[in-house]
Amino acid sequence: MSFLSVATIAPYRVLSYLYKLLSLYCRIKIYMIQFERFTLANGLRVIVHRDTSTPMAVVNVLYDVGARDEDPNKTGFAHLFEHLMFGGSLHIEDYDEPLQMAGGENNAYTTNDLTNYYIQLPAENIETAFWLESDRMLITCLWRKKPRCAAQSGMRGIQRALYQQTLW
Repeated sequence: MSFLSVATIAPYRVLSYLYKLLSLYCRIKIYMIQFERFTLANGLRVIVHRDTSTPMAVVNVLYDVGARDEDPNKTGFAHLFEHLMFGGSLHIEDYDEPLQMAGGENNAYTTNDLTNYYIQLPAENIETAFWLESDRMLITCLWRKKPRCAAQSGMRGIQRALYQQTLW
């Protein structure tokens, strides 16, 4: 066995040993988070974890776009578009109002690798979160090459102006 293979196996053995110690001596039960994973017909990858120990639910949507996708000479657009996607859509003027009426809150962040939108609300109102996020996803069609409506054409003009930094 080479040195490299021992080095890569060692952390697993340490964690396995710690797990056994915790479960035997402390009588702590350690559970893996159970979840379902599937892909919808439209390509959306979904991971679902059900936790009945809390009355709250969280909907977390990750977009595979971040600062790494920007031109190094023109940065900040990933974060800007994160904010623009809170600005409403064709069907919802303001995301906060219906969410707050359902007892929820939301936020987002952008990293180099992804943009994450999340909503926390009472589980009985989870349909509101799905409705808001599905409508937010419609915004992404605004940046396609062939606009489908006047609002999309206007958004492409805003995007072009922002990218050319004419609004700065």
